[in-house]
Amino acid sequence: FTVETSSHLDMPANGEFRLLSGNGTYQLLGDFVIDGSSNDVIDMRVTKSTDGGTTWPTEITHIRRQVNSLVGGRDVAFFPVNFIATLQEDDRVRLEIENTTSTSNLTAELDSYFIVTAL
Repeated sequence: FTVETSSHLDMPANGEFRLLSGNGTYQLLGDFVIDGSSNDVIDMRVTKSTDGGTTWPTEITHIRRQVNSLVGGRDVAFFPVNFIATLQEDDRVRLEIENTTSTSNLTAELDSYFIVTAL
C-alpha cells in the first residue's frame, strides 16, 4: 500500500496509517480483492492504536468473507469497506487480514484501495 495525495496522513508501516493532524470524524472507505485458497474463510479487521502503534486494542470494524471458488485459478474474496471513525492526532489505523481456515497465504490484488477522508 502507498499513501497518495495526502496532507494529514503518513504510513509508518505497510498497511498502517497515522493521522498527523486534524482531530475529528473520518470516513474510511476501501475496496479489497484478496486472493487466497478456495473456500477458506478470511477475516479483515481495521484496528486503532492510540499509543503510537504499541498496542491495537480498538477494533473499528470486522468483516468475514469466504474465498470464492471461481472458474480458473483466480480464487478471491471481496471486501467492500465503508464506515465512520473518530480519530485524534497521532492515532493509527491498521488493516489486519487473517486466514481463519488454514495457513495458506493471502494477497491483496493490485488496485485494492483504502481512503481516509475528513468529514
